[in-house]
Amino acid sequence: MLKEYDAMLKKCDAILKKYDAMIKKCDAMLKKYDAMIKEYDAMLKKYDAMLKKYDAMLKKYDAMIKEYDATIKEYDAMLKKYDAMLKKYDAMLKKYDAMIKK
Repeated sequence: MLKEYDAMLKKCDAILKKYDAMIKKCDAMLKKYDAMIKEYDAMLKKYDAMLKKYDAMLKKYDAMIKEYDATIKEYDAMLKKYDAMLKKYDAMLKKYDAMIKK
């Protein structure tokens, strides 16, 4: 009976060693998984920072477009005033020319 008990203890010991080895493998896997998650988190943070920079760039670009549009409108208004001034000057020259011809 002691031999049977001893054999049973050896089997239990072998099972416990296999179980312990499995736990060590699982622990190693969990450490790798944890490292992967940290790497993924760092990647997401970099991506988020990149998106924030891109968003800021788009806002600057939008502001530049608005400023350009305002400048074009000012230039257009200035050209219209200049055109009106030239028309008045042309009319004045026609009157002056008519006076000279008399």
